[in-house]
Amino acid sequence: MVELLIMNEEFEILSVMDDFSSLAWGSKFFGVGEFQIECPIRYMGVLNRAQYIFRNDEEDTGVIEYINPQKDELGSWNIVIKGKFLKSLLYDRAINETMYFQNKTIEEIMLTMISHHFITNKTFKKFEVKYSNKFTERLSMQVTGVSVLEKILQLEEEQKVSCKVVYDYLRDKIVCSVVAGVDRTSNQNDNNWVVFSEDRENIYDVSYSKTKTFKNFAYVAGAGEGKDRIVTTVDIRKAGEPLKELYVDARDLQDIDDKGNKIPMEKYLPTLIQRGKEKLSEYTVIEELEAKANLDSVLKYKIDYNLGDIVEFIDNEIGVNAALRIVAINEEIEDGKRELAIVFGKERLTLKDVIKREVM
Repeated sequence: MVELLIMNEEFEILSVMDDFSSLAWGSKFFGVGEFQIECPIRYMGVLNRAQYIFRNDEEDTGVIEYINPQKDELGSWNIVIKGKFLKSLLYDRAINETMYFQNKTIEEIMLTMISHHFITNKTFKKFEVKYSNKFTERLSMQVTGVSVLEKILQLEEEQKVSCKVVYDYLRDKIVCSVVAGVDRTSNQNDNNWVVFSEDRENIYDVSYSKTKTFKNFAYVAGAGEGKDRIVTTVDIRKAGEPLKELYVDARDLQDIDDKGNKIPMEKYLPTLIQRGKEKLSEYTVIEELEAKANLDSVLKYKIDYNLGDIVEFIDNEIGVNAALRIVAINEEIEDGKRELAIVFGKERLTLKDVIKREVM
């Protein structure tokens, strides 16, 4: 049974709810998930003092943003609760100074931003960071003038990782970490393979959408004026792809460090290149497939597959045979009946998430 713990701003339990009439729980790998709950009017008093909704069977914890008592078609009163998940708290801190990152992993960059703005300075109680030390690729960048969340969301898109912000109930801590998802395709032998297909009867009601608003070449202009301005390029074109150019004004990336010293060109150029990659990630081909999971199939959510995993998807009717990432899980419980919708895909940059194959 799903139990919802209604908590105050100190994560103290005010009440336990298990008699809600409907629940929509939308978890996202990239970005911030959302929830909606409809419950009896008798919870109104406690909800007026509440800040969080904790589930006994989920990692995500809801931050209450909207409470609305309303009448249904039979004239009975109930309450609609809406909000986003705990990761939305990262929007509450602005990066007002310039942070310099040189040759750091994406995990180091994300967790350093969180640690600096939520733990070391401008303390937010209960926050802690957890390193996996599994990331090896090195990046260089400068960050200023955005919220911690805005920068992290931008980096998630470009680096294909997710920053998790999870409430650890037993330890009473908000734990921040970076994850990459698990490869469950036939290209590897470390993990069990997962194939979704209507032919295998593990999904149904498949829908497909594709949006093309992409750029593949960026001119990135940094410090300096006129002919002395430092300009570099970022080219992510695939073979035979038409040129789609973008101009990126990166004047905010300084070539002077916080001590007034000139940053060497071999260290400054990587920050411009990184900015170009981040901007190009905002102009990409987006392909998404959504399907409802057959809850009676052999594939079980959180056992055989999870949010962020790369799985194989086959649909011969629409001609898709690809490795796709699970980018969202939308769960709905209505009057005790549960449905699970899985969103696959979302191509970015080099389109590494989608690998076209011959139909077996």
